[in-house]
Amino acid sequence: MLAVFGIKDRLRPESKAALLKLKQLGIKKLVMLSGDNQETAKQIVAELPIDEVHGQMLPADKAQFVKNEQANGHHIAFIGDGVND
Repeated sequence: MLAVFGIKDRLRPESKAALLKLKQLGIKKLVMLSGDNQETAKQIVAELPIDEVHGQMLPADKAQFVKNEQANGHHIAFIGDGVND
């Protein structure tokens, strides 16, 4: 092996404060749906006030997750960070 590279997205500095504000406003449950593998997604969540994380999700998987939650009577707000959200 000649080299090993690790690349990680950086959280925006205001991410944690924004999520805490949502909690203060009465949001009961924050869920992260990520295309990253589950372990990477868990590492990101460790730094944030997120209640639940689901990794390895395609955009269609995310849409189905939201539909399922709505079918169970939950009100959903979806915030995406990229063009495929």
